[in-house]
Amino acid sequence: MTTLNVLRYFALGSGLVYGFVHDKNLKSQGKREIEEQKAAQKQKLINEAKKEWQLQHQVKIDKAGKIDWESKDLDWGKAIEDTLKTLESAKA
Repeated sequence: MTTLNVLRYFALGSGLVYGFVHDKNLKSQGKREIEEQKAAQKQKLINEAKKEWQLQHQVKIDKAGKIDWESKDLDWGKAIEDTLKTLESAKA
């Protein structure tokens, strides 16, 4: 009879330990997934902000292909590169 009780308590204790460990693993996995989702959302917002910034700060060119040199948002490097490309294509 005592052997049976020892086996019962051993099974009960093993079940409790397994349940505790399994629960801990599930919670940590859930936290990791939530953190990954938050990181992905932040990266998505960063990428959208970069695209929006590029749209707002691109060189202003009117329909005739001229650059608005008076614009305060003018990217001088990009404007000079575009001008050089225009001159090179005119030579060819």
